[in-house]
Amino acid sequence: MTYCVAIRVREGLIALADGRVTSGSQMAVARKVTMLGTKPHRYFLMTSGLRSVRDKVLAYLRQEIKQLPSRNYTTMLDAVGGFATCLRQVAEEDREALATSDLAFNLHAIIGGQLEEDAEPTMFLVYPEGNWIEVDQRAPY
Repeated sequence: MTYCVAIRVREGLIALADGRVTSGSQMAVARKVTMLGTKPHRYFLMTSGLRSVRDKVLAYLRQEIKQLPSRNYTTMLDAVGGFATCLRQVAEEDREALATSDLAFNLHAIIGGQLEEDAEPTMFLVYPEGNWIEVDQRAPY
């Protein structure tokens, strides 16, 4: 089981993730926070769910970022939209095959940061279907 938690505070964003990967009775340690973008405009991605889905979505996202003319997104809204598009693509490709193995297509994500055109840091919770909610003052986490 993966634990990821993040909150938006006045000073910015705080995000934490555990480092344990479990599969049946096997355990390993792995980084679960991925940093994307280029300095000084970087953003983070944390996920929980099927690791195979995460890895494929992340591979597609990195491929999409490389194909952007500016080599990066300029707003967090662009970044979450790109991630959601890649997530939906993987769902279309893999959902049926996973179901034949009695596995649900499952990937939740938290994406946050501040890119060059963002006025302030922002964060999004992304559901397995690719829809998302933005973290704000009434729901800071």
